[in-house]
Formats: sequence, structure tokens, C-alpha cells
Amino acid sequence: SLVQPVRDTATQIWSRAVSSTDSEDSSVRMHLDMWVVGANIAADNPVLGTGQETYPELFPQYRDTVLEPSRASAFMPFRPESPHNVYIAIAAGSGFPALAAYIAVLAGFSLFVVRALRRAKRGWRRIALVAILAAVAGHLVTDTFMTAEVTGSWLFWILMGAGLGIAGASKGERDGPLDSGV
Repeated sequence: SLVQPVRDTATQIWSRAVSSTDSEDSSVRMHLDMWVVGANIAADNPVLGTGQETYPELFPQYRDTVLEPSRASAFMPFRPESPHNVYIAIAAGSGFPALAAYIAVLAGFSLFVVRALRRAKRGWRRIALVAILAAVAGHLVTDTFMTAEVTGSWLFWILMGAGLGIAGASKGERDGPLDSGV
């Protein structure tokens, strides 16, 4: 029967999802520790940061001073490349003003696209703007738990550019014949 494999798979997925909220899970705990280290690096260097890609060099020093000894020793065999959080990485590497500028760009984009979405009553333009906003939102949530990388970031910036293009092209336009249907 197909029901049992589906039920087993659903149970496994649910168990993994629930375990991801367990702060005692080793993966979750390691991520939280890397965030703590990154946040301390950012707090100690708030204006200009420490420079791009310096997290791996600074991690051992901070690991040993901000983490509990048992947590610090868990990282001895590893060389973390980043805090696995884009926002903490920006603050640590470039400072809080750079993080504020990045957030301002994201907020400006969101505001511009949402305003265009309100103007677009129906049709392909509305669907495209909703899809782009959803994709950008998904990327921003994902950035909370991973490192920025070229293979994923380029699509994010292209989607933002497309969103601005569609939103800007719709400014001052009314729904025309091509916009009346899907």
C-alpha cells in the first residue's frame, strides 16, 4: 500500500522539523554558537567591521572567550568559514552601518514592489510581483541560516532587478488588454 510509505515519510519529515527547534541538537547548538561568536565580533567592531572573510581568522580567539569551555572544545577540530547567518556576517565583516544600508535596500525594494502590487489590479503583472516578493522573502529567511554564496545570491539580485523593472514599468499604467487575463 502507498499509504504506509507516505505516512513514514511524513513522520520522518515532522520529526526532523521538530528536532530543528531543539537547542540541544548538535547542529542547532553549533549554529547558535557560531552566531554568538559572529555577534560578538560585530559588537566589538561596530562601525567598520573586521573586513570581509575575516570570520575564520577571528573565530578561534572569540570561540575561546565567549563560548563555554565545553562548547569551545567542540569546535577545536573545525574551522568555521562564516557565522551561517548573512546578517551577522555583514555586521561582523563590514559593520552595523553596512548592515543598515543592506536592510534599507531591501526595505526600499519591498516598499516599491508592494506599492506597484497595489496598483496592479489583476493580470500577469500582479502574479509576477507576488511571485517575486515571495521568492525574495524566502531568500531573506534562508539567509538567516546560511552563508551567502555566489550560486544562490545571483538569482536573488536578478529577481530583485526584475521586480524593480516590472514595478517601475507599471507605474502610471492602467491594466491594458494584456493585463486583463492570466
